[in-house]
Amino acid sequence: MLSWLIAGSQGGYSRLQILSSLRESPSNANQLATLLQMDYTTIRYHLKILEDNRLVVAVGKDYAQTYVLSSLLEENYESFKEISEIVLKKAKKTMRKTIRGSSHSLAVQFMLLKSMLSKCIHTVQYNFCFAFRARDLSRM
Repeated sequence: MLSWLIAGSQGGYSRLQILSSLRESPSNANQLATLLQMDYTTIRYHLKILEDNRLVVAVGKDYAQTYVLSSLLEENYESFKEISEIVLKKAKKTMRKTIRGSSHSLAVQFMLLKSMLSKCIHTVQYNFCFAFRARDLSRM
């Protein structure tokens, strides 16, 4: 299930970013939309999928809902890490194909590359933080 939700479906990269962000700190949909520079309704859509599949848990009601990672995901964090590496490799391949096959001007290609790289870097930074957090939690 985890591999399909993250690596096997079209919205996997967005869900990876959301899960990575929630691992760093619990957030509501609006905070996630701002942090990840995504549309609020897109974030809500992915949160619903993640909640339906028991990967996140909503705490609170309506607009005050804060999302946290579920114990199921926390227990399977190593699998999540492996899958996130696959997704990042996919994103890099897609980025290369998009730029090579683009008929846009060089300036537009550069803007596209910059945007895609910043999303990849953001995810890698979160994964780096997760490794330390997991190590610290195991010491408790």
